[in-house]
Amino acid sequence: FPLAGAGGVGRVSETLAAQFSQKGHNCYFLAARRRDSSGNSKTPQHFLRSHRINSSANRKFLRRFIRDNRIDVIVNQSGASNIDLFDLALSARGKSSLFSVHHNCVECLQSMHRHIVDNALNRFCVPTFMRPAWMYRVLHTRSKAKFGAAFERLAKEGDRLVVLSDAFIPELAVFSDRIPLKKVIGIPNPAPFNAEAGSFREKEDILLFVGRLENGQKRIDRILQVWQSISRRFPSWKLEIVGDGPDLEKLKQRYPQAHFVGYKFGDELAQHIAAADVFVFPSRTDTFGLVMLEAMACGTPVAAYPVTGPIDVVQDGYSGCLD
Repeated sequence: FPLAGAGGVGRVSETLAAQFSQKGHNCYFLAARRRDSSGNSKTPQHFLRSHRINSSANRKFLRRFIRDNRIDVIVNQSGASNIDLFDLALSARGKSSLFSVHHNCVECLQSMHRHIVDNALNRFCVPTFMRPAWMYRVLHTRSKAKFGAAFERLAKEGDRLVVLSDAFIPELAVFSDRIPLKKVIGIPNPAPFNAEAGSFREKEDILLFVGRLENGQKRIDRILQVWQSISRRFPSWKLEIVGDGPDLEKLKQRYPQAHFVGYKFGDELAQHIAAADVFVFPSRTDTFGLVMLEAMACGTPVAAYPVTGPIDVVQDGYSGCLD
């Protein structure tokens, strides 16, 4: 259930489909809903019939789709984030194998939820001292129970649960000790573009961020705050922000000295990455970090925190700096 072209998961899905097709496999994308960015896909795309994911209409459609196209393997790209998609695939799979891929850092899910709550309270101007500790404890407990049950089902009832790093596998125990870890496997994401497209660009004095402009997970505001404090010391440098998202206009108004260039993909994205001197990855709660692979493929070092995700990708002091 990927959506090609829509974010990192869509780009990875498109890359994998291209590689499978080269090996003689027939690949199809089936998404829950249409989006404007889905038109760039080279792989046939199909869409569910109803907005209610696990509806009888969708189950009937998916059974027929699997039968008519002789599907051998279903890859559920929603992981534990949308258990309804897993239930739909499970009910219609027939004899097809079912693999679920979880694209988030496992233990960071709860931290991400806290950021979401904090951002919501910030919008309503609720001061920090008025946010009771018990509220976060309840949130932590509910999050742990919800995702523990989801991971357990994905591993037990599906054929495999895929996470993006072997380092994520022990973290599953944080949520539940009933998850069959023998059915969990770590498979890193591939870089989704041809790095040679940007290899001829000379490096410029650019700090680069690529990602969805949403503070809850990406922490783009952290880069902008740091840049605001050091930009006068480095007048020849500029901060370039590649991406789109719900916080774009607010960030542009708050930080006019940064260069916001919008959403880029494919060779055009490679050009931007290859031109930068440093790629900045500020998130502590993000996933495997596909953009870090893209940066290193273009010869651009990565600056990131030494947390799960970056520590699996960046070699400190060689391909980047972890601090």
